[in-house]
Amino acid sequence: MTITFSHPKGGVGKSTICLNYLTYLQEQKIEFIALDLDGQHTISNANKIRSIEGMQTFEIETFKNISDMKDFLNASQNKNIVIDSGGFDSAFNRIAISMSDIIITPSSDAPFDIMRLLDFDKMIEDMEKELQKFDATHKINAHLLLNRINPNVKNFSPILEQLSNTKHFKFMNSIIRDRTLYKYSPSSGKSVFESKSKDSSDISAKKEMRAMCEEIESFKQ
Repeated sequence: MTITFSHPKGGVGKSTICLNYLTYLQEQKIEFIALDLDGQHTISNANKIRSIEGMQTFEIETFKNISDMKDFLNASQNKNIVIDSGGFDSAFNRIAISMSDIIITPSSDAPFDIMRLLDFDKMIEDMEKELQKFDATHKINAHLLLNRINPNVKNFSPILEQLSNTKHFKFMNSIIRDRTLYKYSPSSGKSVFESKSKDSSDISAKKEMRAMCEEIESFKQ
């Protein structure tokens, strides 16, 4: 089972979401291998901090060429693979998307993030058409996660309307709000689950992140 966290724009919180999901898998005693394709190497850097601090680390793979990555994914179909893709369009990211069983796309409600989602939908459409030349049944769909949303925002109609004509997105039920714990916990290599709760916002951050992780797990069934 291969899960990829992907958005063609950087700064949407993709790596932070991935980090929290990895620690959730650890908590659930689910073995996995993480692939770090992000140019900022956020997951790998967090892993270094975790090692220094004596925390449980992740098994992380990186690749210098496309062929090695494809061979690895083909040989790991019976393993849990979690990919943190880069916030840009590249051959590595396209391979990750095309070979994934589940794609999670975090996005805020910022106008530029929404605009890039429209581009991403077109990119997925082009990839799907190419893959269907070899397998007519091949479909690529992404689960869209609303992320870094102001806690006071309740009406999502504007976002739904802007993305109403996209073909490859399905909104997740989970919503991750813009909370302090979620934003700053990665600086110490931690997820929200591993950080102390100081107020009600921190408690809400943990509840929201756990609901998201559980929803992702439900996609495997």
